Amino acid sequence: MRKHKLTTIQRRILRQIPEGIERPVKIADIVRITRINERTVNRVIRQLTAKGIPVVSFRIGENKGVFIALNEYERELGLVSYTHQKNEMERRISDVRNADLKHWKSKIS
Repeated sequence: MRKHKLTTIQRRILRQIPEGIERPVKIADIVRITRINERTVNRVIRQLTAKGIPVVSFRIGENKGVFIALNEYERELGLVSYTHQKNEMERRISDVRNADLKHWKSKIS
């Protein structure tokens, strides 16, 4: 098994992400605690995931936030949000691809 070396910023953010679904942390809370901007926090979370850390998000109900999945149930529950986001992005890509570049103004009132 290959070990990944984490940067200082990756370690700082990883320390803020709880293990398990019981207490997911909001990105805004990570930003507030670490004083690292939201865009960077999201980028680092993607980097952590690319290194094999199962960081997922939960966007339903009151317990919204990110957490490290500890079992298949948590992984699948966390992937629901990403799947919905992916589907929405694919719809948007399709809409832009199919938009009439010359006559779109005539189609609005």
